[in-house]
Amino acid sequence: MSKLSVRVNYKPLLWFAGGFGAFIFTRVMNYVPMALPIAALLILRFSRSRKTFKGVLLTVAGFIMSVMASQLLPFPASGAAFMIFHILKLTVKGILFALPYLIDRLLYNKLKGFLRTLVFPVTAVTIYFLDSTFGLFKGTGFYYAFMQYGNSSLVQFLSIAGIWGTGFILLWSSSVVYWILENGFEWEIIRKGVLVYVGVMLLACAYGGIRTSPMFYDYSGKTVTTAAIILAEISPMEVFEKLDGRKFSDLDVVVPEIEKRVRQAADAGAEIAVLQEFAAILPQEEEAAFIGRMRRIATDNNVYLCVDYVALPPRHPGRHDYTFGLIELDDDEEGSNKALLIDCKGELKIEYTKLHVAQLEDNYVLESSSDQIPVVDTPYGRIGVVICKDMEFSRFMRQAAQKQADLIIAPSSEATRALAITYSQMLRAVEYGFSFIRPCSYGLSVAVDYHGNILASKNSFTSPGKTMYAEVPVKGTSTLYGIIGDLFAWICCTAFFLFLLYILATALRRKK
Repeated sequence: MSKLSVRVNYKPLLWFAGGFGAFIFTRVMNYVPMALPIAALLILRFSRSRKTFKGVLLTVAGFIMSVMASQLLPFPASGAAFMIFHILKLTVKGILFALPYLIDRLLYNKLKGFLRTLVFPVTAVTIYFLDSTFGLFKGTGFYYAFMQYGNSSLVQFLSIAGIWGTGFILLWSSSVVYWILENGFEWEIIRKGVLVYVGVMLLACAYGGIRTSPMFYDYSGKTVTTAAIILAEISPMEVFEKLDGRKFSDLDVVVPEIEKRVRQAADAGAEIAVLQEFAAILPQEEEAAFIGRMRRIATDNNVYLCVDYVALPPRHPGRHDYTFGLIELDDDEEGSNKALLIDCKGELKIEYTKLHVAQLEDNYVLESSSDQIPVVDTPYGRIGVVICKDMEFSRFMRQAAQKQADLIIAPSSEATRALAITYSQMLRAVEYGFSFIRPCSYGLSVAVDYHGNILASKNSFTSPGKTMYAEVPVKGTSTLYGIIGDLFAWICCTAFFLFLLYILATALRRKK
């Protein structure tokens, strides 16, 4: 009796495991710059090779599993209800990431030649851009893998088309490689397409190389000495407990510590001193006295001082409801996360309230009623102030370019033990042509110039609680992206709907 031999095709399994395994390394905790195009190529190969039902189901499942594997982290308020909410949120994220691949399955084979390589990147940019602008996950923090920190030439393309331009190039590269493989490297078939692709990439790399040349960032003698002061490394758990339990800072301890650290910075030559986010958490009735003491410190030390604090009103007596493990407060029970910029004469130049509140603060701190970035003239250029998560909103940060900001200060504190968030936020400087200081608790503090060059950095986990000094340019630069904004993304949206119209028109003609 002969045995029946069954041949098993392991290639789809390898594409699935390799693609979604690589995709894990495009997320915040495990970021690797070139993981995105590798993941996209393998996932495209898997998705396009499967039958419709199985391909759709497994592609969606793969993205959900990858997102959960990289982002299902413990949270200070984690209980059963909150974890269910978090899992549902990550599931929606996974489906959103899968959408361009599912739409690509429908459109790719309807087009011919090299033009079909544009279907996937155009679709992805359209879906992700519209989501970041109008959807559930507003802001570009969700798509920070497009920022490509570490890829110095490609990073400079941000100054032309923002993350949607770099994202397009990365995903188009995956699509072109797939197209070349699909055509078996037949030179007569792929020659024109390859030459077009290589020409575009050479232009992008040449632009990046020219822009990062030392001749374009020689700002010697035109800098200001800055000090990023980290009073204490505050973990997400500590922040949550202080906000939730109204555990206020002891100002008789915190204020003298601020005074001491600012004096040390001034003695070291600092002209601008910047403190981390949550430098103090205080009752609302003590806010005016706290501001007065900060103004005196700035005057006594002859420095510009930027300090961030949270001021909280009293809670109403009685029980409060909880939703997904988080307390529900009325608006008049929620406080504000503010950053002040005080000049060396003690004058309050900027009082900014955080606009984009992080999940950690959401139930305790109200968002700002104003969507304006304050920018003021100083002896050290035009300085603007935002807070942490605000930097993840590219359209919001475009104001910095429109108001000709030379330096943006963003006191910050991380909610996860990850450094990639800083890398993605700091590249807003490349997009809009300003230098950037980010004093960060429980993360990476950086000072960068308008080309994304790191002037100084401090890792909370290796150098906790120290002061970071940097010489920062006092003059920014203008960028094309700062002028035209998301024009490239809207061109992709237009191209996507033209693809749809073309395919629909073709189908109607065939019916006739």
